[in-house]
Amino acid sequence: MDKYKLKIGYLLIKISENKYQFIEIQTPAKKKVTVTCDTDHDLLFSELANGKSIEISNDNPKLYNSFSQLYNLGVLEKEKEDCTHNFNDSYLRYVSRQLLYLSHYEDNKVSRYDFQERLRNASVAIIGVGGYGTALAMLLAGAGIGHLILVDGDVVEESNLSRQLLYRKEHIGLPKVQAAKRELLSINPYIKVETINKFIKKESDLDMLSGVKCIAGISGPPTRLGSIVSKWALRNKIPHLMAKPALIGPLCIPGQTPCYDCITIQFGTDKNITEQIVSNLSWMSQLHPAWAPHNFICAAISADQILKYFCKIQEVEVLDSIIAINYSDFSTTQLIIGENCGCH
Repeated sequence: MDKYKLKIGYLLIKISENKYQFIEIQTPAKKKVTVTCDTDHDLLFSELANGKSIEISNDNPKLYNSFSQLYNLGVLEKEKEDCTHNFNDSYLRYVSRQLLYLSHYEDNKVSRYDFQERLRNASVAIIGVGGYGTALAMLLAGAGIGHLILVDGDVVEESNLSRQLLYRKEHIGLPKVQAAKRELLSINPYIKVETINKFIKKESDLDMLSGVKCIAGISGPPTRLGSIVSKWALRNKIPHLMAKPALIGPLCIPGQTPCYDCITIQFGTDKNITEQIVSNLSWMSQLHPAWAPHNFICAAISADQILKYFCKIQEVEVLDSIIAINYSDFSTTQLIIGENCGCH
């Protein structure tokens, strides 16, 4: 017995008595498949159109063959037992468009639901929920990262509102992590958001993050905060992503890819390594103050890299490099980190 359901990306509408049409809604071609069913099967197609799964037995060869043909045409999909990881209907509706994207990477071994489950089981600590951190948090929450930990000791100020778009006027004076948690849960009520209302000043301040699967939002490449987070994360074998509005990477996987010390070997040991990196790029004379669109571009690329890492759907581009963005023409330069301090 097989269990079929309407494939994501298709509508099923009744166009006349006993006649239904499958319409693909995701491509300009708008593929259409029209079928005529027996009168006693009309209810089955009606339930299929309403998103229900239909079990079809080969005890009814005609109906079984009809559904098999529709499956081969790509308008139905077979539902494997427990393939949705017990996602409820509401959650499936929430992530339906994302599942459609993830379906391009599924095969006989890994389904779109498996990819989404990997995100649901992931945890990310975001250090600093300012312009970059709030944008990153919104994207990761929307994608369904199951557990977000927000770390920041600052409060919301009126000057934040023009570029830290997670906050509202009524949040002024509140701890950023508290206001951010409230808004993130309104974006995605299916995730867990934990808050730590403090600034990170030394490595021991990060001990509360033990067990997290990734750290992001680090101000870098290396500044003092970047150094603190990187050294702690390496010691605790936790992947971590360094970023600044024009510089993204590397995503350090302890023992496998370059770390903070590898960067300092390559770019020098001055206090502000960011300036050393900038000096290597003829088009980047300086890093400008925060500008909301740039924060969102940087956060979007960072989120893309983190989601790829957890889903395992594509190569992560910043495992051994830093991506520098030229905002004047949106070109990028990939700075390969070739040095190895002995960490990998």
